[in-house]
Amino acid sequence: MEQDNISKTATADAPKVQLKVQQKDDRYARVDTQGGYLYNSSEINYYKQTQAIDVMDNLMLGDFNKKGSYIINSGINTELLNMRKVYQYSFGSTTFCQSATDFGDYGKLDFAIKLKNNKANGTTSATLQVLETIDRANGYYQNTNSANVAVYTAKESNTYVVDMLKYFNVVSKKEDGLIARDKNEEEINLILARKNYENTLKRAVMPLIDQRYKSLLGKRLKMLSKYDAGKDILTDYAKESYKINGWFVKEGMPGYYRHLNQVLDGLVDIHSADVLQNVALKASWNKENDRFVAECQKDISMQQTNALKTSMGAQMYDQSKKASTAQKSEVEGSVAQQKNVQNNTEEQVL
Repeated sequence: MEQDNISKTATADAPKVQLKVQQKDDRYARVDTQGGYLYNSSEINYYKQTQAIDVMDNLMLGDFNKKGSYIINSGINTELLNMRKVYQYSFGSTTFCQSATDFGDYGKLDFAIKLKNNKANGTTSATLQVLETIDRANGYYQNTNSANVAVYTAKESNTYVVDMLKYFNVVSKKEDGLIARDKNEEEINLILARKNYENTLKRAVMPLIDQRYKSLLGKRLKMLSKYDAGKDILTDYAKESYKINGWFVKEGMPGYYRHLNQVLDGLVDIHSADVLQNVALKASWNKENDRFVAECQKDISMQQTNALKTSMGAQMYDQSKKASTAQKSEVEGSVAQQKNVQNNTEEQVL
């Protein structure tokens, strides 16, 4: 049973033994790893950083929270639910559709609707998900991230599908003419602001991140060459990097060293059991990853404010900042007032 750090004393004369056990709350979700979670703090921080870079590089609508769950804020979710969508095709119990609106250079948004029958109460639930592609190694690996937008539940009936599609604002391709006429009326301001923010941040930060990845790759390759387990990884790396060099990636292109590190990360995951048995290699690997994370966080934090100003507009950003400061002062004043009341009450009691 996992529990918090505790101290136990076997006998009155025995020294105290500190048992440092990881709490379940400290784990971080990673669906593509054995057991579905990460527990090592260095591994968690590095994986979080790669996710943050994925979000920025792929202009994603949400962020991963401290537990590893992908979250899209309620305002964007509302826009996703209300926007007009065009039916594409169905496969099994899943229906695929696409936004009627083309978001300029950002293209269209993809959606899936997944049905589930609840035999116990005779209802059917439909979950609308937004689908976002995550490219790795410039498309050599590709994952699709799905996030729940809304759920429609109703009693099974002959009109269920029609009612559900209407609720999710899905129309057939035959109605394309109607869509073309009224698509400009859609409220997509938050989605566009998010895309603009990520795009601005990406242009400013990714060149810096690429240099961090170049340095990291050099240190990693040198490190692996010192150990037998590392040499096996390098053998596989030579094969995999040969497959993508000149096809998916080319030296000098943006993200080149990031893509090579992604290949190497995948191979280290495959050889994780061997790496864990080599304490020196694992310690050195974590140390370089920690250094990389700290540098990337510094690069990103330095550009975030400017990206917000650019995507929101300087005037709107200043107004938002003033409102946030005023709200914070109001909360702090309220807390201080409560403390004064509490102190006065304690003095009266004493």
